[in-house]
Amino acid sequence: MKIPNDSTRSFIQLHRHDNIHHLALQNERYPEIDMDWALRQIAGFQKAKTKLPSLAACESFYYPSSEALEQCSSEQTASYKSSLLKGTTIIDLTGGLGIDTFYFARQAIQVDYVEQNIELCEIMLHNCQELGYSNVTVHHESATQYLQRSTGADTLYLDPSRRIPERGKIIDPLDSEPNPIHLKELLMEKAGQRVMIKLSPMADIKKTLALLPETSEIHVVAVQNECKELLFILDKNPSSLKIITINIDIPNTYQFIFTEEEELNALPELASEPQQYIYEPNSAILKAGSFKTIATRFGLKKFHQHSHLYTSSELISDFPGRSFKLIDVTTFQKKELRNFLKGIQQANVAIRNFPISAEVLKKKLKLKDGGELFIFGTTDKNGKHLLLKCTKAILNF
Repeated sequence: MKIPNDSTRSFIQLHRHDNIHHLALQNERYPEIDMDWALRQIAGFQKAKTKLPSLAACESFYYPSSEALEQCSSEQTASYKSSLLKGTTIIDLTGGLGIDTFYFARQAIQVDYVEQNIELCEIMLHNCQELGYSNVTVHHESATQYLQRSTGADTLYLDPSRRIPERGKIIDPLDSEPNPIHLKELLMEKAGQRVMIKLSPMADIKKTLALLPETSEIHVVAVQNECKELLFILDKNPSSLKIITINIDIPNTYQFIFTEEEELNALPELASEPQQYIYEPNSAILKAGSFKTIATRFGLKKFHQHSHLYTSSELISDFPGRSFKLIDVTTFQKKELRNFLKGIQQANVAIRNFPISAEVLKKKLKLKDGGELFIFGTTDKNGKHLLLKCTKAILNF
C-alpha cells in the first residue's frame, strides 16, 4: 500500500469537497502530489460521508477501490447485524472495507478479519490503528483457507462477493464467491453458536431456504423503505424458522416478525370495495412475502389475492408501511376517468397487480411525476381494474 507524503495528505484535506473531474484535469499543476491516490481518497470520502458518516469523520481513514465501497454495508445495516451476534469471538470471513468488522468489534472481545486482497488488508491494518480497534486481527487469505486451519469462533459471518468481473452483478448465492452453499458444512463445523450469511436483496428467499434448510432466522433489512440485504442465520441449536423484517428509517425502526406457517394459514378477508384508508407494506415485508399475515395481524382487507394493497375504515397508525387516505376511486370508463383526473397535472403513480406498468399508466393519464397526490392502479376481488386517488394519511413516514 502506498504511504502518501505530507503534500498529498494536505492536498486531500484541502480538496476533499471539490469536483473529482476538475481536480484530475489539474494533475500537471501538482507534480509533488500522488494524484491517483489523492483522487481515490477524495472520491471515497465523498461517497462515505453519506453511507459511512462516522468513518468519514476520521480524516486519516483510508479508502480502497470504489468497488469495495459500493459493496460494503452501510453503517445502519452494520449496526443492525452487530445486534445479531452470539458469543464474544467473531470471524468476518469476507472483510472487504471492514465496516461490518468495525461494528462487530464494538460488541465482541475478539474479531478476526479475513480478506484475500492484500491492499484491503493493508488498508484495514491502518484504519484499525486510526480508529482504535485493538481487538481486530487481520488475516490475508481466502475464507476457505482460513476456515480450514481455524479453530473457529462463536459467530461466523460471510458476505460473498456479488460482483464477478466477467459477469457483473449476480443474485444467485450459488454464483457468489465464496459459495456459501459449498462452505455450509465447514461453516457449521467451525461455528460455536451461529453462522450469519449476507445475500443480495434480490436473491430468491424460497430457493435459498431450500439450499440452507438449517436456517433458523431470515432477516430482510431495508433502509428508508429500500431493501438492502438478506441475512440467513444458521444456529447450532435452531428453533422453528422466523422471518424478521426490519425497516430502518431514522429516528424510527419498524420490525415485523412472522412464520411460514402463519403466512400459509392466514385467511385475510377480501374487500368488496375500497374503504377510507389504503395501506402499502414496506419493502422488507413485501420482499419477505408476508402478503396475508400483514392483513390478518392488523385487521385489514385485501383488494385481491394478488393485489398487495390493503384497506380499512379506521386508520391503523402503527402500520409498518405507508398509509393513505382515499379521496376517489374510478374504473377506466372515459367519463369517470375524466372526472377523476379533473384539475390534476402531477401525481405519484404506482401499480399493484395491474395489467400495465406504472410508467405506461402515467403516460396514459398524461401526468407528471411528484406532488402530494398518489394514484394506485390495482385489481379488486372481482378482477376489475381500479384507480385509487389518495393522499398520505401519516405525513411523517
